[in-house]
Amino acid sequence: MAYDLRELLKIISRNSGIRDFLPGFIKDPLYVWIKKHSLKNVFQESRACHCNELFVKSNGEVYPCCRVWNRKDMKIGFVSDKNILDKVIAFVPPKCLCNKYSIRAKNSNDTLKYNLLNIELSLECQAVCAMCCVDAPMWKGKYELYDDVIRLINKMGKIDKIVSQGGEILIQKKSLDFLSSIKQSLPRDTHFSVISNANVDLTRIDEIERLFDSIDISIVGFQPETYSKVMGLKLDRTIQFVEKLIKNGKISVNTRFILTPLTFHEQDMFLKWALSLAPKTIILYDTNFRLYINKNTRYKFWDKIIERTILNVKKELLNCDISKLRRNNTVIEIYDLALYGINTEFIHSNSFEGIIKEFDA
Repeated sequence: MAYDLRELLKIISRNSGIRDFLPGFIKDPLYVWIKKHSLKNVFQESRACHCNELFVKSNGEVYPCCRVWNRKDMKIGFVSDKNILDKVIAFVPPKCLCNKYSIRAKNSNDTLKYNLLNIELSLECQAVCAMCCVDAPMWKGKYELYDDVIRLINKMGKIDKIVSQGGEILIQKKSLDFLSSIKQSLPRDTHFSVISNANVDLTRIDEIERLFDSIDISIVGFQPETYSKVMGLKLDRTIQFVEKLIKNGKISVNTRFILTPLTFHEQDMFLKWALSLAPKTIILYDTNFRLYINKNTRYKFWDKIIERTILNVKKELLNCDISKLRRNNTVIEIYDLALYGINTEFIHSNSFEGIIKEFDA
């Protein structure tokens, strides 16, 4: 039986006595997982997360963060609620922890100091991603919560960073106009970011650079046929757009390669391209692809594919221009360094200190 971090945290967070709960795993494969990843991923700083960040779903539901959007017991209320901020302050969360924090209720020492507001606007999208977690390709609705989001923003006070996502925000004129209007009303140092597939025309570059300070770009596949099969889009359009953004250097560009059974073997091709561009962040992001494959085959097919791909990934890392990465302050985040055989010795002996690190969700 295989577990990933999200599965582990779901199990542990639903148990009342965590420390009493752990010894029972000694003979379970999960115990091996815990030992490998260390208990620092389990016992985290306690904080009132909802006083530091909020996530607003496209249907108006408000959560402490985007990691718990699928947990109804973590819903605080609706963005349309007239007393939504009162509900935030009074929220008594169930047990929940991530790799950073263990959430608790607000106490008298906590103040509302928002580092992040993550807004999921319209789910309208030009892609048909096969693994879309919000089923955007099937969405036929109409988003009508812009005014409610503005009211929430006005009540929250100073917000350090506002992230917008969909759907695909860059094809949504109404959403872009909305973001532009709130950008003009907020302090100039408010950071605006967008999560995107970046599959839009190059003529949109100036508009996007004026509105956003950073862009997080998800790429699923790095061969035209794969990209088309998974996303229903043309890969060269995304590549041209990303390369132009990075060349201009006006906003931070974070590139994220999504690992699925269909794309896993293409990550070294993506990595070679991304390393040559040296964006702010290069991420190899796992979607629990191992849940979709059968490793118990007679010829160990997937073991061989994974092993060969990892060798190619390490080859691209060793052949890259580290000086360019350092000039651009590029960070490479990999979801499971141990799987790739990347340890402290590899990092130090190849001068990747401060460049390569494990992905922090």
